[in-house]
Amino acid sequence: MSNTVSAEAGIIKLKRHADNYSLRQNNTPQQVFVELDRKVYDFSLKHDANFGKFHNTAAVSYRNDSQNGERNAHTAMRDFLNGYRFADVHLDRWRIADTLSYKFDDRHKLGLGLSYEINKADVRKNTAQPAHPMNRNLAFASSQQIWKTHYGYDFNGKVRRHAFSGELKYDFTPSETQKYGVSLAHLERIGDNTERFNSLAAIVQNRMNGMLMNQNPAAAIAGNPLLKTEKHNRIKLTADSRNDYYNGYMNSLAGAGWNVGGTLVADKVKDLIIFDRAHGQSGTASKGSGIITRNVDARLFTAQAYARYNFNPHWAAGIKATYNYGHNETDGRPLYQIRPFEAAVQADYKNYFAHGSYNIGAATRFVAKQTRGDFDAARGLGIDKREAAKGFTVADLYAGVNIKDKYGLRLGVNNVFNKKYAEHISGDHVLALSPSVVYAPGRTYWLSLHAAF
Repeated sequence: MSNTVSAEAGIIKLKRHADNYSLRQNNTPQQVFVELDRKVYDFSLKHDANFGKFHNTAAVSYRNDSQNGERNAHTAMRDFLNGYRFADVHLDRWRIADTLSYKFDDRHKLGLGLSYEINKADVRKNTAQPAHPMNRNLAFASSQQIWKTHYGYDFNGKVRRHAFSGELKYDFTPSETQKYGVSLAHLERIGDNTERFNSLAAIVQNRMNGMLMNQNPAAAIAGNPLLKTEKHNRIKLTADSRNDYYNGYMNSLAGAGWNVGGTLVADKVKDLIIFDRAHGQSGTASKGSGIITRNVDARLFTAQAYARYNFNPHWAAGIKATYNYGHNETDGRPLYQIRPFEAAVQADYKNYFAHGSYNIGAATRFVAKQTRGDFDAARGLGIDKREAAKGFTVADLYAGVNIKDKYGLRLGVNNVFNKKYAEHISGDHVLALSPSVVYAPGRTYWLSLHAAF
């Protein structure tokens, strides 16, 4: 990639209807739906160049992002607008980045990466108040009023944030079978739309006297437009070693092969962006237990280790273990949604016949009980569930046949012993800030056919 220029452009247009009644029994006391409309335009330009032992990558990018989310009440008589999840948010984001690496020789390599981002946001319906269809003297609260209720400031609809990140990385490769690395990084992140610009609350205003009436404070989800930029100070250590016979898992034709390695990450975070509940903390103006976002200082730690062993060309086994730790130093309590200790063990057998190969294997996954969590909504967010924090062990069996690398059959049994368990980590594809415990499937039989042409 010497002296090359590349450009990319992208367009995303998304429309989504989300409601709380169409897939449920019609006993929801308050039926609402949100119409989401988002448009994202991306452009980036990158230049790669080699000069001597140096390699440099320079990049610039621009994103234009507009998002509008209108919440409506659904009634037997009529549907009507009663608030904004996103009050016509428009973002302009510019980013420049440069990565420079220097290879001293085959064993030593040093790299430095820097990036700078400017993020400008304009909430164009900041003060818009939908009219109340039942009472002309009432109006639903604007996003500005919702944010003032929860944070105490008048937001003028515009905010600019900056983020500067840098990472210094050193790779040491003493031989073809060993590789070690260390990196020091300062990484900054600007809050996303959900963290900064959510504005859902059951607040109405009396137009005669200007009084705000918060009908259900605990049901609010109020982002924080003036969140500070999140700042990580991180050190990361990596190691990987193998013997000469190891070419991959179940790939050691000349003799027994092994591979071991691991990763350590320690992260000191200033102004970590978290979801919480309004309990009158510093920087909040509400004690109504609605969902808010705020900055806290925190410590994060991750350790991962793995080992793989090929006994011969047919038999292999492996193990992988991971530990995570997260602590909210500002409030003196654990961070939420931190994965518990987990270990996975597998063993596999593979052999060949005239028309291809076949394999059988078994895997066991052990997950420890998570004793550190955000379980109490009266003290924190309360997103972690004690039922989902229980430890469990599950086992899977599987087998397969591969014919001439063209056709394949795979089958197996997951959760062989039909254990009842739930994952501690909630799905991150939805805004599940008050999730229900969802149990994993019981014993499951599966079969799949594959073909390549």
